[in-house]
Amino acid sequence: MLVQLNHDIVAKLDLDALTKYLIVKRPNVVTQRKIAEQVINKLELEVVNQYLKILSEDENWICRSFSCYILPTCFRIVENKEEVRRMLFRLANDEDWRVRESVAWSFYKLLKDDFETTYHFLTDLSTNNSENVRRAIIMAAAKMGKHREEKYAKPLLDVVRLFLKDKSKYVQKAIIFAIGDCFLRYYPSDTFVYLKTWAKSREIELRWIVGMSLSMAEAREHIEECMGILEGLSFDNSRLVQNAVLKALTNLAQKYPEKVYMKVKSWDNNPNRDYILNEVLQKINKRV
Repeated sequence: MLVQLNHDIVAKLDLDALTKYLIVKRPNVVTQRKIAEQVINKLELEVVNQYLKILSEDENWICRSFSCYILPTCFRIVENKEEVRRMLFRLANDEDWRVRESVAWSFYKLLKDDFETTYHFLTDLSTNNSENVRRAIIMAAAKMGKHREEKYAKPLLDVVRLFLKDKSKYVQKAIIFAIGDCFLRYYPSDTFVYLKTWAKSREIELRWIVGMSLSMAEAREHIEECMGILEGLSFDNSRLVQNAVLKALTNLAQKYPEKVYMKVKSWDNNPNRDYILNEVLQKINKRV
């Protein structure tokens, strides 16, 4: 029924029918993308661009969200590039978080379709005034990583590296997710090379990001590498970093409680070892 309805909407070139369908049915993002593919494949690009203009300004969030899935195609039309770029930034700063998530997909699709050109475009935006735009770039890099193509490992990690000193909590949270949940899964070897370097930074925020990245669930699949980095960070005098180390160790202990405890216990000549050991032991005992 849904597929037939989608076909009817596209066949009639009926923007009103599409808008009504989106608002009433509120399809999930996967369905939105499938409908967007039909719109792009069956309509003239000039018509698709008109859809984009109207839907991107609709008062209903789901219409604006849907517009993000036809935006990359319109962006590739040279004569429309500047106009579509403005739409992209406006949608990136949308008041509704669901639209902002869809914009991250737009950046990802641009990156996937033309990596070299879009890569330079995204890196140029690393100093953009909008934290929403900066976060969308990080999320796009994370989404691109899922293809697990080794040639993209270093460039994508370099994108994230551009934002390591970003003071926005919104951006920092995205960085931790991208590293700890995505890149540790897609490119573990390359990611640990970067993490080991960042762990030695003079910047407290960078060392904190490393610790927090290892507090993500994916880190449990790489306990030896994680414990090596965390041992170095355990000497840190910053309570911010210490707390990140504790969180990471507690995360690892969910899968390997005894191994984590014995590893920490073996850390010699560490002024913070006893504090960390006691804290980790308490957290482990609470979970048992």
